[in-house]
Amino acid sequence: MGRSLALTLGIFLSLCWPAFMGFAHGEPEIREVILTTQGCEAKRGTTSFSATDSYIYCIAKVKVYRYAPRRSYDVIVEWYAPDGSLYFREDFELKRPTSIAPPYSICSRLAVRGQRAASLTGTWRVSVTVPFGDRKSVAFTLEAPENSPPQASFSISPQQPLVGQPVTFNAGASYDRDGYIRGYRWDFGDGGQGSGVIVTHSYSAPGSYRVVLTVEDDLGATDTAVKTLHVKENQPPVARFSWSPSVAAAGQEVHFDASSSKDPDGEIVAYTWRFGDGTVKTVSSPTVTHVYREAGTYQVELEVKDDQGAKDSVSLPILVQPNIPPLARLDWEPVRPNPGEPVTLDAALSYDPDGGEIVEYRWDLNG
Repeated sequence: MGRSLALTLGIFLSLCWPAFMGFAHGEPEIREVILTTQGCEAKRGTTSFSATDSYIYCIAKVKVYRYAPRRSYDVIVEWYAPDGSLYFREDFELKRPTSIAPPYSICSRLAVRGQRAASLTGTWRVSVTVPFGDRKSVAFTLEAPENSPPQASFSISPQQPLVGQPVTFNAGASYDRDGYIRGYRWDFGDGGQGSGVIVTHSYSAPGSYRVVLTVEDDLGATDTAVKTLHVKENQPPVARFSWSPSVAAAGQEVHFDASSSKDPDGEIVAYTWRFGDGTVKTVSSPTVTHVYREAGTYQVELEVKDDQGAKDSVSLPILVQPNIPPLARLDWEPVRPNPGEPVTLDAALSYDPDGGEIVEYRWDLNG
């Protein structure tokens, strides 16, 4: 089948003729009609055109042998489609010249849009009529160029998916050089099918799958593209964690770190901590802090979940000791100050024996 002629493709059917006017009184007469794609100076006798030609001209040379001084003439141009129907008609008025001048041209252009080439290709007839019945017609054949098939192409993301993971198939790189693609059919290799430029699909079992894309252009020509997709079984994550300080004190902030947890084929998306004192926290980052209010041994459990929903957990005991109060130490300078002499007091040797830190110093300088 042929291709539609569309304005966007630059396909036009055009009608042009120069009108030659004399000086004696009389009526116009058509001498010849010429068809060409090269313009008015082209050679006569062209009768066949391809739908890829940019223009098709019809040149009707009209001459007046005896000129009517106060009179204008109507010229009728009619285009008849291959089925014999009148496709387009246009009327032109040839006004008498006002001075001696070279012949002038009148151009009418017919644009054919949105039609299928099957109804446009074939033998056309162009008829030119002037007053008092003088009329000439010329026939020509419009041939549709051979259809060029489309080209199928697609991409896959991710390229190595896991079982149950959504996979995106994109056929946006497919194209048709002389038309447009009207259909996209997908065979995912596991019995599943789809349609559309961009589709998603997931696989329920690991393995190698033959994915086939078939595209169809506006005239029914097709092309296929094939790729093999390897789907893997999801591997669960591995939960690991540490904490600091290793021996905590009641009331002291403890830092837990799960950065050593790993997912071999994806990423960890959630960390759930059960601190053993009834507190549970779920976070997206591997680090978290917690404070135990009472001494004791607590079983801390970490559960990690990967991007495919697989989980792993690990549980470790943490010892929390009673809080030992800090020890205050004081130095001063000079050791034996004189009355009125400035004295520097220094508590830098004070410390917290259970690894905590001193957060406040209160001074009583009056005894």
